[in-house]
Amino acid sequence: MRRYKLVAMTNPSEGRTAEYDTWYDAHLREVLALPGFKSAQRFRLAKELGAESTFSFLAIYEVETEDIDRVMADLIDRATTGRLSISDAVAPKNYAAVYEELGPAIISEAAI
Repeated sequence: MRRYKLVAMTNPSEGRTAEYDTWYDAHLREVLALPGFKSAQRFRLAKELGAESTFSFLAIYEVETEDIDRVMADLIDRATTGRLSISDAVAPKNYAAVYEELGPAIISEAAI
């Protein structure tokens, strides 16, 4: 089975961070109920190491499938038809991309 990471970078709408956080926590579970999605995790920007980022939040979803186009089409279809909740507490400007895994994670010797 091929493995992918869907990364989504977003910001809350002005003054709506608490609502954004509440919605996003539920949204992760909603996406995980879809075929192909195996895990999801959110992150907040802690430090920039180069060019300034325009996004303060990141979500990473792990996907396993032989047909990533089908999985992404299903996700987009559900989002655009209202079968997947999308909050207006999420600022309209965002970024998402899918990356295919090229090999296993390398674990630090110190972590073992």
